[in-house]
Formats: sequence, C-alpha cells, structure tokens
Amino acid sequence: MSLKLRNCMSKKNIYMVQFGTGTNVNLLPLAAGQLVSRLKQETELLEKYNLCEIIFRRQDPKEFASKIEDVFVIGFSCSLWNKNLSINTAEEVRKKFPEALIVTGGPSIPKDPELSDNFFRQHPYIYVICTGEGEDVFVALCNHYAQKKSFADIPGIIYRDRDTSDIHNTGQEKFLSMNTLPSPYLDGTFDDLYQKYKSEFSGIVWETTRGCPFQCSFCTYNLKKIREKPIDKVKCEIKWIGRNNIKYVAM
Repeated sequence: MSLKLRNCMSKKNIYMVQFGTGTNVNLLPLAAGQLVSRLKQETELLEKYNLCEIIFRRQDPKEFASKIEDVFVIGFSCSLWNKNLSINTAEEVRKKFPEALIVTGGPSIPKDPELSDNFFRQHPYIYVICTGEGEDVFVALCNHYAQKKSFADIPGIIYRDRDTSDIHNTGQEKFLSMNTLPSPYLDGTFDDLYQKYKSEFSGIVWETTRGCPFQCSFCTYNLKKIREKPIDKVKCEIKWIGRNNIKYVAM
C-alpha cells in the first residue's frame, strides 16, 4: 500500500490541522508538516488508518466538521492567530465524532498546571495537550489510542482521563534527534501540498535549529539545549526552496 497522503476513503482517518493566519502572510504549515512526516514512517499504523491531507484553510467550524469523515485522531497546532478558531472547531468535531481523540499543541496552548487545568475545564471536548516538540508524542498517542492503552507512559503530554476526568501531566519528553527527524520538505509531504495550493502561500517557515539559550519568563518555549539540523539536510532543503522559487522565508 502506498503511504502517499491520500483522500480519505473507508478507514478511519488521522487529520492534522494548522489553520493559516487569514492575512496575506500565509506560510506552509511547518508544525503540521513535521507531524505528518513522522507519521508517514509508521507503516503498521497506516495500514489501518488513513493519513489525510494537511488542513490549513480557515473555515467555519461547523462547515469544517461537516466535511471531514470518520475521525480517529485529529491534531490542532495552535498559535496566536488560530487558537480560537482551532478550539471552536475542535468543539464541533467532538459533537460529530464523540469517540475521536482530539489533541492540541503549539505555543498558544497553556502548559503550566494552573492554566492547563482550567483549559481542560473550559474545553472538555479536548483530551490531550502536547507540551513539547510533538513528533514522537503524536505518533505514540495514535498507537496507544488504537490499542486502547493508557497515555500515562507517554512523556510530553497533559491529558484528561476520559473515565475519571482526572488531569495528568506526564513530564517532559526527551529531546528529539535532529539527525533522525524527517523533513516535510524532503520526504514529499510538502511537494503535493505546495504545488496544489501555491497561490495561497506567501512563503515558508524554515527550521535549521531547535532550542533557545535564553530563560525568558514569558516564553513557553522550554527547549533550552540548542540542536542543529545536519548540514547536508540543510543544503537539500535550500535546494527545495530554490527549486520551488520561494520568495519569503521565516526562521
């Protein structure tokens, strides 16, 4: 079976959602692309579930929920410009798909206990917050949910138990290796998406490192150790940027 992203058919579906800004600055959805690239490595999981095209177009939440089908897991990457839309959309998805696992993450989702507990109370239709990088965590969530296993042994999440409503924080995940992380620019994930919708994108987000040496109290970015992407991979991504005539790069 081909692992190429496809239109969803008869199996239950895994969706990644990263709504754009709604302005004339609308960049390729890197966070969603990273998660999709990592999921594409899970051949056994994708024999049972469809991995659908990344959703980036902003739309009415009820309309969104009416269009998607047979949701198994759906992830929302939330930033300042799309948090409210994502949360409202998640609520509509829950109404239509009561058994779906709804996962959130990103810089605008609270990670501190005094804030995340209130977040779950305000939004009971969401069960999981990813607190860190997310690629391996999201894969683990999909596999555990498919096997009906507890999330307690997945580091890097805050989750609400569906039976008891208790909230659990599993602690920080291990730093991911920049040497082994797949690239959505190089594995084909962004090829079809960009060619299909290039008129809607003004540029890309490009990541060559992860981590930050500073300790700003207002920032939720907790990856203090700086890790660099291998230079060979950086060079290949530069070629992708040139080949696709990208005019705007945010780093």
